[in-house]
Amino acid sequence: MYSRITYVFILLLYLRYHAVLSQKTMPVDNLVQRIKAQVSVTMSSTSNYNVPDTSWDSYNAVDNVYLGDPNTCRCCASTSGTEPPWIQLDLGRIYRVSVIRIFGRSDEANMDQYQDISVYVSNTSLTGTSGMLIYNGNTKNNSHLYELHASSSYLFRYLMIRRSVSSVLTICEIKIVQDTIDLLSLLRKTAITSQSSMFMDNPPYNAIDGIDNYDVDHCNCCSVTQATPSPSWWQVDLRENYTIYVVELYGRSDLDNNNQLQGVKVYACNTSNCSSGSGKFLFTVQKIVNSTHSVHFLNDPVVAQSFGIRLYGNVLTICELILYSDDNICNVGWFGKSCFQRCHCADNKVCNSTTGECQTPLCFPGWVGSACNESCSHGKFGQNCASECHCYNGSSCNNIDGLCSVDHCASGWQGSSCSQGTINAGKVAGITIGGAIVVVCFVIYVCVFKRKNNKGIPYKRVDKMAG
Repeated sequence: MYSRITYVFILLLYLRYHAVLSQKTMPVDNLVQRIKAQVSVTMSSTSNYNVPDTSWDSYNAVDNVYLGDPNTCRCCASTSGTEPPWIQLDLGRIYRVSVIRIFGRSDEANMDQYQDISVYVSNTSLTGTSGMLIYNGNTKNNSHLYELHASSSYLFRYLMIRRSVSSVLTICEIKIVQDTIDLLSLLRKTAITSQSSMFMDNPPYNAIDGIDNYDVDHCNCCSVTQATPSPSWWQVDLRENYTIYVVELYGRSDLDNNNQLQGVKVYACNTSNCSSGSGKFLFTVQKIVNSTHSVHFLNDPVVAQSFGIRLYGNVLTICELILYSDDNICNVGWFGKSCFQRCHCADNKVCNSTTGECQTPLCFPGWVGSACNESCSHGKFGQNCASECHCYNGSSCNNIDGLCSVDHCASGWQGSSCSQGTINAGKVAGITIGGAIVVVCFVIYVCVFKRKNNKGIPYKRVDKMAG
């Protein structure tokens, strides 16, 4: 009887333990787990305390278990304590990241093993204190979890956690939340949509219009095809390749007609046309029971220019398509690898993520070029760099408003941008001397003219009378 009770007790503990583990399993937003095959972890050293009963390998920092008590879970990475310790993650390539979560020990007596840390990120391998410092301080917050939230996204490949003095560093889990972007919200002006046919006034663009309403009969915000024997299709051409991680499809809100989205097949293509189903097959929307939409996390990110959606034997209704990308699309005003280069497009729209070319050929004042990233040449400023500044001693001026880097204008110029001509003392003196010369010449001319006229008058002699 005792053994049976013991068995039941152990079984309950087992079930409870695994229930806790299942509750602690990280959700799909953990980038490290989604790309685990390409992630590598290294440490300055590895602890040998209580080995082999306890494991302190660096891999434990990304094992997706973050109970925080290494005495029971064998789930923490720890150094030996003989050097200033560090642990580094290599994600395999650059990602856009919004949140970094660091889990230390949960047993209060040893929480100090993840205190007083510095966190660095970099796009090249980290050594010492290289890279960009994003946190430096004491993480004591009565918890074994510490979160670093980016005010603007971090872009990095390498992450390093360091302590500056010789001590033990114990990290039980590192979680990285990828900052994805609703790609179509940035490309609505340039993306090209089409569909096999149109039912009433429900054009293909409605599927990317950003309207959060799925009532087809009243919102005029969904794309709807006609019922035809041939397959119905809808597609969007992004006009260049992007990396996509998540595809989200919204159908009509009245579930009686959910078969107008249920069963559709989604494809990705590297060309502008993806309507035929000849591209890379991504997934099929399974049975929709109590939701208006389908979310699909791609096991492997897909690089594509266009996406096609096909449905056989029914009307195809798409109320919204959302494509989530990360570092292949930059925020407004940025482009290039890791979005480190600036474009100054006057339309305030995203520029080409690779070349920086603006959607409309107009730059903000002070900038020229197809990417509006070339500053005005020396002495030029303003819209299209068409204005000139004349600063003292040839000094430069601001490329936008023409303000000189010195407080004075060159001789003969005035105004805040030294672009307005003026009359200076030298010119006044010149005018005065010139005027005097003109007057003298005029006087000489008058005298000569009178003398000539006098020569032409006969001399009249007056004789004295004899007396």
